[in-house]
Amino acid sequence: MISLNHIPQDVLINHIIPYTYQPQSATLTTHIQSYGRTIPILEDILLHEPAPFAMVSLLSKLYVFLNGVDMIYGTKQRFIDILRRNRGLSTKSDRYVINYLYQNLQFADPNKQLRFLWGLLTQSEHNDFMTHCL
Repeated sequence: MISLNHIPQDVLINHIIPYTYQPQSATLTTHIQSYGRTIPILEDILLHEPAPFAMVSLLSKLYVFLNGVDMIYGTKQRFIDILRRNRGLSTKSDRYVINYLYQNLQFADPNKQLRFLWGLLTQSEHNDFMTHCL
């Protein structure tokens, strides 16, 4: 649990608390529910595979699903567009997004990679990956 004691009271009252009472869109709540339903399934798959290769195999399949082809053949526009669903990358150039992918994301902790990429997918993309790639 995160402690809110170190956050100034003004910030809490004027910026954090009002946000907690704002209704979220049906699309966002459906997306959150899909993520919450499917991530435990992926974690269960990881538990039943040989440890060193389970995450590598899952991430490899996810990267191929996102990119359309193996990453050694380059980064396709489809994958760049999916990465742009992240608010921090939404207005960036293709080159910036590709650099972000290769400099930051691919060297991140595998669990963080999985959760970051999985969070960018839509509910139908979650279902497609689960149906066709696992």
